[in-house]
Amino acid sequence: MEHFEELLPIVSIPTVREACQKYGLMFKSLPRGLFVTLEDRGRVFRILKNWPERNVRVITITDGERVGPMGDLGVQAIGVPISKLALHTACGGVEPATTMPVVFDVGTDNEDLLRSPLYVGVRHRRVRGDAYYQLLDEFLTAVKRRYGNTTLIHFNDMAYDNAAKLLNMYRT
Repeated sequence: MEHFEELLPIVSIPTVREACQKYGLMFKSLPRGLFVTLEDRGRVFRILKNWPERNVRVITITDGERVGPMGDLGVQAIGVPISKLALHTACGGVEPATTMPVVFDVGTDNEDLLRSPLYVGVRHRRVRGDAYYQLLDEFLTAVKRRYGNTTLIHFNDMAYDNAAKLLNMYRT
């Protein structure tokens, strides 16, 4: 756990909160992440093949719907999986190159974001139900096909109903 104290401010809630809130301003300078939209259905495996790392071991996924007291941040919640993966690296010894932060951009119900010219996500209300689960199923199937069945998947800051259903569907 070398450098843990140095990394802690980067992954602490106030820092992640600020990064998420200002994501639209920092879009070009933030670390990379994978953004998957409903328009990507049918192509998710090809998208995963374009990810630069071939040996992904840990993936943190959010849809940005329930980011603590901030609520629905849509794609601006990318700071959440980035910070969680930094914890996996700092505390668990996971190689940074073997991690993948993912945001499912299925819209947002946050009116301020939908009106903001700086919001980089899709501009429609959040999609729920079958289309949502089909996209996640395609992604998880593609992850297993591309990286094997030992990849750790960490769902984070999703609405409780979605997270509970996903855990029940994919728990092994």
